[in-house]
Amino acid sequence: STRCHVIMIYHGAFLAVFLFAAVQPLSHVRGETACESLTTLQTAGQVFGCGEELLRSNETSKSQAQSLREVLGVLKDFRESCLQGLHVNTVTGCQTLHSLVLELVSLALYQLWTCEGVLLEVCNRIGQAICQTQTEAWEVVRTQHQGMEPGLVARSMRELDDRISKEYNKAEPDMLPASWRIARLAVKELYYWVTALIWRETQWQWLSDSLEAQKVVHTAWGDPDEWLRFGVTDCHADAPLLPNGPRYSMNEEPRFTGLRFQVLAELLQDLRKRRGGGELLVVEIGVFVGQLSKFILQSTDFVRLVGVDPYLGDDGTFPGHFSRDLHPDIAFHQAASIYESFGERAMLLPTTSSEAAGSLANHTVDAVFIDGCHLYSCVKTDFQTWMPKLRNDAEVLVAGHDFSPQWPGVVQAVHEERTGQRDV
Repeated sequence: STRCHVIMIYHGAFLAVFLFAAVQPLSHVRGETACESLTTLQTAGQVFGCGEELLRSNETSKSQAQSLREVLGVLKDFRESCLQGLHVNTVTGCQTLHSLVLELVSLALYQLWTCEGVLLEVCNRIGQAICQTQTEAWEVVRTQHQGMEPGLVARSMRELDDRISKEYNKAEPDMLPASWRIARLAVKELYYWVTALIWRETQWQWLSDSLEAQKVVHTAWGDPDEWLRFGVTDCHADAPLLPNGPRYSMNEEPRFTGLRFQVLAELLQDLRKRRGGGELLVVEIGVFVGQLSKFILQSTDFVRLVGVDPYLGDDGTFPGHFSRDLHPDIAFHQAASIYESFGERAMLLPTTSSEAAGSLANHTVDAVFIDGCHLYSCVKTDFQTWMPKLRNDAEVLVAGHDFSPQWPGVVQAVHEERTGQRDV
């Protein structure tokens, strides 16, 4: 069945070979190169080999080379991510998507290779055949998973269907062909969905294990010492989880899958919509260099933001290795310049969370994002300090970051704050 599948999706590529042979010197056609071998794709090594050949070619432009390196890098990470799935269906689905993007990239690489030195008209005909074959490859996989219980493959492809269709008609200033733009989009976006869904699966399994053990465990996330490579951590802290804790759930909407920047923006937009509009006063505890602050201020024009960070640096609360590698004054000045650029909509308080709370009256804050000191005592204090500041006459939002075994104290503090089956 594998042989039949390969033949079916590559008949367009064989047409490209025929067109190429008609315009290239025979010695070039007969050359035993990785790119030529793509007419019968068997291993990922052929794709990477062809990519390296094109990077060495004088015909490859700077923009094409940059795009090639980016896609090949993601493709490698994609393959390795499949090994992180906890369940057979997840691993199988990831491998299916990896095989699909491997085919799409191989076809695009083949076009780039065959179009070197040929007439534009001929290259366009090759491109049409390649794009048709890519479409068929996509449809084969999509059709195979139609009607099944929504899994990794169906969900990921459904999110991309419209964008794949529209990409064919776009024009790019760097003249990258449509087949390459399709391959690039599919690799990057499907990799994003694969890693996001595997993360969700791993996170939920870890949380379930921790609740059963009534303490923060590591299980699905591996050995605790693995967190050390990310820099500062409190991964070995003992963090008991009392019975009758919160009612945990994981949102299934795709827009809530991703980096905290976009997730927080979506949560704030939803909160404002449910409240019928208006301005929101948001407090961000733990600003660092202000990247999240900038994103929120740019993407949600209804937000007034108060940022809080003492900029101590040596207290171990900067992320990663920045407590060691970045002077707190530099971080403060970077954040301050961002806040100043937004005028009256933003105010940065370079002080501790407890001291900053004294400048705001009770029941005036619409949302709090807790991402400062991650030790249990700090997070516990942040809850005690900022919960009274939230409005008591409207729906509010409390969110945060690093709810994971890297920071058991965060998990314990959240668990205790929402005891009695309250939602998290």
